[in-house]
Amino acid sequence: MSQVIRNMPDAEYREIDRLSKHDSDDFAKNPHAYFLRKANEYRQEPTEAMKLGTALHTHVLQPHLFDGQYAIIPASIKVKRGAQWEAFQEENKDKELIKQEQFQKICGMSNALKSSLGCKQVFEKTPIDSREVVLLSEIEEVKIKSKVDIVCEEFGMIADVKTATDASPEAFVTQASNLNYDVQAAWYLMNAETCGLNVDKFGFFVVENEYPYTTGIYTFSRFSDFILAGENEVRRRLRNYKKYKDANSASEFASLIGDGWVSHNLQLPPWNKHLKALEEGRK
Repeated sequence: MSQVIRNMPDAEYREIDRLSKHDSDDFAKNPHAYFLRKANEYRQEPTEAMKLGTALHTHVLQPHLFDGQYAIIPASIKVKRGAQWEAFQEENKDKELIKQEQFQKICGMSNALKSSLGCKQVFEKTPIDSREVVLLSEIEEVKIKSKVDIVCEEFGMIADVKTATDASPEAFVTQASNLNYDVQAAWYLMNAETCGLNVDKFGFFVVENEYPYTTGIYTFSRFSDFILAGENEVRRRLRNYKKYKDANSASEFASLIGDGWVSHNLQLPPWNKHLKALEEGRK
């Protein structure tokens, strides 16, 4: 059964036992490692960049929740020790603590996005309860989930906020390829369609993480090559994942996941400078 859920906390979303796009990345890379992590409930500790991105998302998409989730370390606290620091920690023990300079950066990035014309129009047409929306559905007989930044049905768009060191088109194409953004866009749109939402475009709202926080807005129609390529990969992943989930015995499952990386007789890539030198020497 498909379902659209609004205002769900991140912790509750993470507990939903369905395949996410991020899960599918891990699975596609190494099924053996993916299932071991799942079995042992392993979770990666967030990096500083991840923490910054999460705080930015809250500031941009759910600003009314920011003060309840984050506390800004006062400028008067120079070191993380002593009575003043301990009192501040105790007062904000249920909040994420961020430095003054981090908060200034978050505000700068947030303001840059909100003042960028394309983003501003979408934000204005997207009520708070249509931000960070959870979508649950079934595709290729696999139960999947997504937590979508923005569902703007007035513009027929799903949008996702991204941070980057470089938001230029050239850099975005590289980042999109390396980080499977086509798969993400297709995953979210397919999930939204199955849930009955009226969307046919995907937008990436990218903001640089250094002043002056330049933004880039990149949109793709549902039947663009970008989305169709992503959809092809989504369906390939889900069909492959289903084989593992449908294993009839522990031995069959073990034979599928193997014991890690498969051995290969690797060859140097054509662009390798040493290989090029070898080829030149053979002429």
